[in-house]
Amino acid sequence: MILILSRREWNSVRVAFAATRGSVLCPQIPEVLGRLEFGGHNTDLASEAVGLSMSGARCNPRIGIMSPDPRRGQPRRQARGDRQMSARLLTSQRNEVLRLVEKAGFDPALFGWKDTPSAFQESAGATPTLVPMLVYRETVFYFVFDLKSGKHFSIFSPGAETAQEMQYPGSWRLQLQYFGEWLSHVSRETRQDDLWERFAAAASGIGGLSVELADTPFSGRDIDQVSNKLDAIATRVDLIAGTSEGIAVEISYLKEELGRQSKRDWFFMFVGVLATIGTALALTPEQGTAVLTYLREMIGRIHGLLRPTR
Repeated sequence: MILILSRREWNSVRVAFAATRGSVLCPQIPEVLGRLEFGGHNTDLASEAVGLSMSGARCNPRIGIMSPDPRRGQPRRQARGDRQMSARLLTSQRNEVLRLVEKAGFDPALFGWKDTPSAFQESAGATPTLVPMLVYRETVFYFVFDLKSGKHFSIFSPGAETAQEMQYPGSWRLQLQYFGEWLSHVSRETRQDDLWERFAAAASGIGGLSVELADTPFSGRDIDQVSNKLDAIATRVDLIAGTSEGIAVEISYLKEELGRQSKRDWFFMFVGVLATIGTALALTPEQGTAVLTYLREMIGRIHGLLRPTR
């Protein structure tokens, strides 16, 4: 701070200090006053001493100026490392968040605010600042409105391609854009069925079926029959979901393994491959149901071919 004193102001300062002599005047005050020369100098410490002498203070010999007298209830100057930045969102910002939630088609009642420790600390050993986090209830999904070096930082789950994602937008406007993208990720993950769970339900009991299979190699007749069934699967799947080169590769692989593995081991592999095919082709809930229902039927039929004759 630069303090420019007129001659009249300079005299007033001298009178004020003279009035306090013998009470709170610090022995170093004359030295401080000596640096308050008419014309203006950098007077950060001097101006602080002036203010303290007017409100009640006692001398601090270590630094040569007066410090607040704690007996008079003066607040202690807070050290820089002790300061804790406020991380609360402004009311206007929280309102913008709510409007985006509604715009994305969500019920705001399904979201809740929590406080969580910031991922960043101003200094080693400092108490972590609490920052706001919006969670989507009854899921593991969240969006953290964090701060890094005083600028907006985003941590959220789910991300675009990963379970968790971090972005450093810096500004509130860009952070709102990431929040909007997060809402689309939440919609993607919560508004469709878990196809693996559906397949597991559709194929329930298959583990028990495989136990009935002998751990013996395929006969030539077995290989011919199963190969024909595999060709039928490829044809039917093409009709349901469209031609896919990946399906042809998987079916060809299953045929090759018929002569290399036992019936039981091959059947386990067969179920796994069909689970992959079913999941890949279930682009819509309706298509997924059709594919999985058919594959479950074929699993039963091929199991019937491999089961020992009684």
